[in-house]
Amino acid sequence: MSTPQSPVSFYGATTHLPHAQENQSREHQRVRAEETKANTARRTCPHCRTDAGYVIPPSLGMCVPCAYPEP
Repeated sequence: MSTPQSPVSFYGATTHLPHAQENQSREHQRVRAEETKANTARRTCPHCRTDAGYVIPPSLGMCVPCAYPEP
């Protein structure tokens, strides 16, 4: 007996994946979304609330312009 399959679009082509693989794909998407959210938080300066464009060094605790302001 074959496993029920659902159509899935992949790079413009439609293919069929078994439900188990589709569920794993959803889980992978959920994990990627959580990772993206965590990385965004690591790039956001807690002092000025801007995206620094890089991961804030834990030793500084804030972006470089906030840690070393211009005199």
